[in-house]
Amino acid sequence: MPLRDRLPLVSSALGFIAIVCVLAIGGYMIAWCWNIYSSGLGPSFLTVTIISWVLILTSALLLAYGSLKTIKKSTLKGGLINLTAGIEIIPMFIYFYSYFPLLPQFGFLGLLLFLPAILSGIISLASPPTLQKRDDTSSKAKLTVSP
Repeated sequence: MPLRDRLPLVSSALGFIAIVCVLAIGGYMIAWCWNIYSSGLGPSFLTVTIISWVLILTSALLLAYGSLKTIKKSTLKGGLINLTAGIEIIPMFIYFYSYFPLLPQFGFLGLLLFLPAILSGIISLASPPTLQKRDDTSSKAKLTVSP
């Protein structure tokens, strides 16, 4: 299998790994914010919880859709979608890294949790597009001239 055929698979695998990272860390963030809100310590944490939930859900859906587009050989669309999802979760992870106790425990590696999404997008964009052969008989009717 040539490298050109393997790059979309690697990109898709990184996209699915990124979904796991986003859902695992995002679930922890949402549970943490919800516990603070429900204990009455911070009424503004409901807003943070809702914003985090929306960002995590859209990131996971974008990563799933981008990875599926990459598997189906639409590397440009899949790469742009995965790169967008990776860029979307960077500010959220940095915000939670600076305010919540889990991510600083990982040190510098805690900031690298969003890296699979960005790498998935970059690899998809770097992989050469595959050209599909077009069947002229099915797309257009042949014109025949009768004498």
